[in-house]
Amino acid sequence: MLAEVQADVVVGFGGYVALPAYLAARKQKVRIVVHEANARPGITNRVGARLTANVLTASAGVGLAHGVPVGIPLRPEIAHLDRTRMRHRACADESLAGISDPDSGGTGAAYRQLPFVEHMELAYAAADFVLCRSGAMTCAELSAVGLPALYVPLPLRGGEQHLNAEAIVRAGGGLLVSDEQLSVEWISRTLLPCLLDPARRAGMSAAALRMARPDADVVIARHWLAVARNRRPVPDVKLDSE
Repeated sequence: MLAEVQADVVVGFGGYVALPAYLAARKQKVRIVVHEANARPGITNRVGARLTANVLTASAGVGLAHGVPVGIPLRPEIAHLDRTRMRHRACADESLAGISDPDSGGTGAAYRQLPFVEHMELAYAAADFVLCRSGAMTCAELSAVGLPALYVPLPLRGGEQHLNAEAIVRAGGGLLVSDEQLSVEWISRTLLPCLLDPARRAGMSAAALRMARPDADVVIARHWLAVARNRRPVPDVKLDSE
């Protein structure tokens, strides 16, 4: 397939299907670019990073040779979301109707469980705080929109998700708790005081935004093009809106 399309570059994001593509590219002498979204790389990208010097990572300290931190490419609707400007529309949108459920009768905090939210940018705009796992994309999106969060890492793959959230939490943009520790008592003691403190939430929001890389899509695309043209890429630069 690489020969058929006359590929100039193969870009892999670390899924298991990327490994045969890396090996085929190596055999065909096609340039390879590796992008690692997680703080702890998987076996596919650990192999891929040994086949090329063009290695991009979501953050610093990932531990791949030649790694250059550039962030994670996000949809423009999220990467450039203005939550303040969008908030009124988000709270009125039909896809989020029922978050304040009138059928609750005023007996307690109203909520509505939704099977799927089609427009996450509206959900982010409506939210004040998020309780979530800490997959790489979740961490990148919440930083980009400046939402403070309580990260509860999925306890799989050797603590990969814990590592994804650590930098944000260290910067003050969120809280971190394990599955085992998360309880009604923990929420009452630790989370609720945060939710009820607007100044603290504003500080966490600002800290999360400082961790964001909203231009990652353009940075990465320019890197790929430079590799394809066999020029030395300079990916970690301040870009205009082009």
